[in-house]
Amino acid sequence: MELSADFVQGLQLLGNNAVVDDVSFDLLLQLSLDSILSPDSLEGSPPSAKLNNAQLKLGVASFITFLLEATKLDRDGTSLRHFLEELHFSEERLDKIIHVFEENKTNIRHVLASISSTYPHITDVRWRVEYYIKNNQLHKIGQPQYQIQLQTQKSGDGDVFQFSCSQEQLQDMVGKLKEACKSLERAHQVKPS
Repeated sequence: MELSADFVQGLQLLGNNAVVDDVSFDLLLQLSLDSILSPDSLEGSPPSAKLNNAQLKLGVASFITFLLEATKLDRDGTSLRHFLEELHFSEERLDKIIHVFEENKTNIRHVLASISSTYPHITDVRWRVEYYIKNNQLHKIGQPQYQIQLQTQKSGDGDVFQFSCSQEQLQDMVGKLKEACKSLERAHQVKPS
């Protein structure tokens, strides 16, 4: 597992018994886990360790990053133990981290799965043609307007997008969609060597 130098430094700081006592370590670990699983429920003051605010933030951010990366990469307790042993964590702290990770891995995975940057899927298209004779300024138009309604779905939630366009705009949109489909087909046919 690769973490940035800052996060490795933060983990080393948390592994140092002289800087972070056991009670503060437990509280920081729990605070990190709580911020992943239920960020809205965080209240109260941080533990009183021998850390300034910058070190405290770095420590919590390091724990959060460590737990998220380990879950994302589907690491097991043994590989995490090896990684943390290189950072000179005590055996007791190693056991606590591994226990917390293994106990909450499924919940963290659900949180990661709920974070999505995908676009909505188009599930239905409806359209109709309206022939406008005049517009609001009483100018003669005499051309059709297409009313398009797209129904989309993203993570179980549905939305409806409506717009109107001229025949030229609709032809342009259809052409771009066909071009995008061909581009996807070409990308799918290219096999990595």
